[in-house]
Amino acid sequence: MRLPYDTARKKARAIAAALLPHVSVATQAAGAETGFDPDDRWHTLSARLSLPGANHPVPLDAIHDPVFVSRLSLGLDLLGLALLGVYHLYLARVYRRDPERTYRGRSNRMRRAWVAMVRGRGADILAVQTMRNWVMSATLLASTSILIGLGVAHVAFADTDLTELARALSPLPAPSESAIRFKLVVLAGIFFVAFHHFALALRYYNHSGFQINLPDRDFTEDPAETVAETLNRAGGHYNKGTRIFLLALPFVMWLIGAVWFLGGVAATLWVLARFDFRGVREPGETAIRGAEGP
Repeated sequence: MRLPYDTARKKARAIAAALLPHVSVATQAAGAETGFDPDDRWHTLSARLSLPGANHPVPLDAIHDPVFVSRLSLGLDLLGLALLGVYHLYLARVYRRDPERTYRGRSNRMRRAWVAMVRGRGADILAVQTMRNWVMSATLLASTSILIGLGVAHVAFADTDLTELARALSPLPAPSESAIRFKLVVLAGIFFVAFHHFALALRYYNHSGFQINLPDRDFTEDPAETVAETLNRAGGHYNKGTRIFLLALPFVMWLIGAVWFLGGVAATLWVLARFDFRGVREPGETAIRGAEGP
């Protein structure tokens, strides 16, 4: 005979109240055996969770197992790096096959048209002002990247506790101090690479600055094409430096933990997709032929 709903609920509450003292004793005993405080946020759930129909219980205490945590963190780190790698492989493929689908490809085409216009009209003042703006922008970002890189490197080798923030924010046990210092060295290297690209962008901007006004007889190849190639090299290095600035975000979050790193990768890829791809080409536009790879 089936009991009424209210009666069944009262009996269930009575049974739960009767079992509660035994559950508390069992939880305290489990804490004593494992060496952890039973009031800890993970052990208040249970030492083990038995699922109906399962042959083996699922250990919730694995979150405190150093081997399990290291493997989980390594798996999340590798997943984030794999996502970044797959995205950039796809971007390189699209850029080679149909550059006009990317903002960099369209910028290359427009720089070629700008060089042809400047040399054809003799617009010296326009050329000087535009090149000055490019040089100032690359100089600012190069200075910023080298300063940030040196500051991060100083923190990596300073005698300070770097694990407090990770303990407060990471859902997993915080990485060791040596691991955080290693991540800081990697982060400093990222900003040094960004400085390298911005410095090369300055180099090619300076080269194109004096090439753009030279007479045609001083070139061994097509003058406009030669200047545009140099200018596009500068734009390519500037693009890479800006990209590395954006890629620094997940590696900053990597200092807190692997979960934050994976979240930073997802956010960065969302931003990069809007930074790189234009979507459908506009009517009348054609793909660039012979554009340099990213």
